[in-house]
Amino acid sequence: MKATLEEYAYIYVKLSSLRPLLMTPEELGTKLRSYKDLKSIKSYIQQFYPTFEPREETVLEYEWALWDAYFRIIEKMIVMAPMAIQILVKTFLVKFEIWNLKIAIYGVIQKTGYDVRYGLVYDRPSIILDRYEFLGELLRSKSLSEIEKAVMNTPYQRIVKEGLEKYEETGEIFFLEQELDKFYFTNLMSRSASFPPEEKKFLDSFICQQIDYYTLNIIYRALYNKIPREIIEPYLLFNGLVFTKQEFLDLSRSKSMKTFFTKMGNILQHKKGYDFILEKLASRDPREWGKLSKQLLRTFITRFQHKIIGDIPLRSITLIFQMLLAKQLEIQEIYARVVQIALATDQPDRKK
Repeated sequence: MKATLEEYAYIYVKLSSLRPLLMTPEELGTKLRSYKDLKSIKSYIQQFYPTFEPREETVLEYEWALWDAYFRIIEKMIVMAPMAIQILVKTFLVKFEIWNLKIAIYGVIQKTGYDVRYGLVYDRPSIILDRYEFLGELLRSKSLSEIEKAVMNTPYQRIVKEGLEKYEETGEIFFLEQELDKFYFTNLMSRSASFPPEEKKFLDSFICQQIDYYTLNIIYRALYNKIPREIIEPYLLFNGLVFTKQEFLDLSRSKSMKTFFTKMGNILQHKKGYDFILEKLASRDPREWGKLSKQLLRTFITRFQHKIIGDIPLRSITLIFQMLLAKQLEIQEIYARVVQIALATDQPDRKK
């Protein structure tokens, strides 16, 4: 179902009222770093996350409250949006439902209790997607067969069944994880197909840039963990924004991490604006590599947020993605600052 021009104009005006919730670089940088205790930072954050209300002064509680406030902002966007945009935003939230599904499966494998599992999931997306009962059934599962029963008649039924069969054969959860992640991207791509050409082009540029990291990360993990190439082949996606199919294939044929990095360096010499990937490669540190997804996301946002777009539908979608994506990056920065404050606060206690 396509949204009309009037619907897009309406959502743009309504979403503009949420624009003040986006933090400026100064607010996210200098001002955020100026706060030295959790109570002060809480008061500061609330102007950008109106429902942010941690129940305790702890790092985990602050993280949970930030994400809950973020999802409530998304709920407001959905209420404002025409049906086509509602479906798109809900498709984006499937990423968090997949996270919940993984937590439920890990919980069964590792034999963790219900309370522990519940503390690690995002319940608000399940409420927005009208699948809260599904989440509850997953978290109450005490065996892999109960997990399979919980996912019956959902998009995950085949993926989970085959993934758990692989796990029982190999003891490796890698196959299930990758199939779920692949589903998220293919689902987004199929959803963007229903939009007009210019809007689809914008949406695909975001999806394909995230596919760049997804595919690179599979290859990287396979080399790092010495997983044979033929095992990862079914999970590779080739419709990236930065890398071509042939470049991905060439990288996937790397015999060692050294060869992978050398090939990557040669490819990136011809990719304008992606020098930061080369910097990540230089460190050879898995933790630095893990930060690459965030930097690709930031590059995407920067690319579009300062661009003057006269087309009302594109301006509306750009603003939606600013709210969806920029707020995620904000949460990561805020969380990092909260951790710093917590560590500094705990320091005197360790000396006693």
